[in-house]
Amino acid sequence: MKILMVEDNPTFSALACNNFLTSHDVKVAATLKAARSALDSESFDAVLVDFDLPDGKGNQLVTWIRQRPPTQKVPIVAISSHERGNRRLLAAGANTTCSKMHFKKITKALAKVASKT
Repeated sequence: MKILMVEDNPTFSALACNNFLTSHDVKVAATLKAARSALDSESFDAVLVDFDLPDGKGNQLVTWIRQRPPTQKVPIVAISSHERGNRRLLAAGANTTCSKMHFKKITKALAKVASKT
């Protein structure tokens, strides 16, 4: 899968890419602005979105993605480390969650969203 990971913690994104997402093509965006730019210029099979980002909250990006034309919509996995953030991402339109505390389950979350597309 080609995945956009919206995550501003470089230590976590490196850990995730090197340990849990090795079989995927992952692009990391550390800000909402970078994520929007990536989504405007490339297509992705899934987007992993953290809640707390330097230039806003991840639910803003989820809402923006859900307002795009149907051909530009993409499955979204909420990856906040706290449940409050994941609940807000789900409320904005994320398909499922995979907390950073349980990131070893990301493969199951990705399979879940991929089966719905």
